[in-house]
Amino acid sequence: MYIKHDSTIPIPGEEPAFSFAEIVVDKFRTAMAAWEYFYPKMLKGGSITVPEYDSCVDIKRATNEFLNDKPEKLETNENGWFIVKQ
Repeated sequence: MYIKHDSTIPIPGEEPAFSFAEIVVDKFRTAMAAWEYFYPKMLKGGSITVPEYDSCVDIKRATNEFLNDKPEKLETNENGWFIVKQ
């Protein structure tokens, strides 16, 4: 059975799930709200990138505070900072 569905329209009764999110904001509260929204909806193995981590004090503080009690650790590579959801 194949069901075609426009992924931009939520399926009633189902929570959205993500395999990738990028947090690009410049305020502490906005960054924290993004972490609080995307993190619990992230699929195992999915990644959240934080390209402004090094250049914005508020983003760095929100990211560090949010991840403080999480099993994921912030990683970096040539493309920037990210976590991979466990």
